[in-house]
Amino acid sequence: MTSYFSRTASFHVVPSELSELRTSEDAIDGHRASLMGRIADLEREIGDINGGNSKYSVDGELFMLRDACHKLEHGKYEYEVCIFGQATQRDIGQKNGGTNLGS
Repeated sequence: MTSYFSRTASFHVVPSELSELRTSEDAIDGHRASLMGRIADLEREIGDINGGNSKYSVDGELFMLRDACHKLEHGKYEYEVCIFGQATQRDIGQKNGGTNLGS
């Protein structure tokens, strides 16, 4: 009987390949959790696009414009309008400050 059960002694030994796979799985799970967190952050920023309540239009199609700013010179002033941000009027050549025209 001893010879019969001696073959089962190696059952509790985990093959090295399995250990490596478990380590890889843990790393992938950590990366996945990080990506899911990033997705959740972006969804909070965009708003509820499934319910049509996004602050970037009904389906969030204007999200890519959120940081876009445009400048126009007219007369002695430069106007800067930032989409979903503020509008500013300043003297041409002035780098900072100016008059806040609103959001």
